[in-house]
Amino acid sequence: MLSNDILRIFRRNKHDIFLVLAEEPVGYYALRMEETSMKLESFGVIRSHRGRGVGEVMMRQIINHAKKARLSTISLTVDASNEPAISLYEKHGFVKTAEEGSMMTMTLCMREELGE
Repeated sequence: MLSNDILRIFRRNKHDIFLVLAEEPVGYYALRMEETSMKLESFGVIRSHRGRGVGEVMMRQIINHAKKARLSTISLTVDASNEPAISLYEKHGFVKTAEEGSMMTMTLCMREELGE
């Protein structure tokens, strides 16, 4: 498993974050901040680095960012057939809140994460 100190973060702007390992991009996520919530607009790990903990590190960073901002929820949309991604999100407390066609919306309520 990778740790936060092995990965270097490169920010293209305040919403787009790339993770770099030994000068090689290994993951990417994009966030849209709202007044009391966050939308995870994009999330991906380079195929050759899947299963090595990159997604775990990125998820921890996203949740920690939301905690620091004292946001109430994080939401995302994922293809309902993307079982590895859904498993990662569920592991971090996201639950299915809607499904339309082949897409699923998942939400993490931050009250528990904030200890409220």
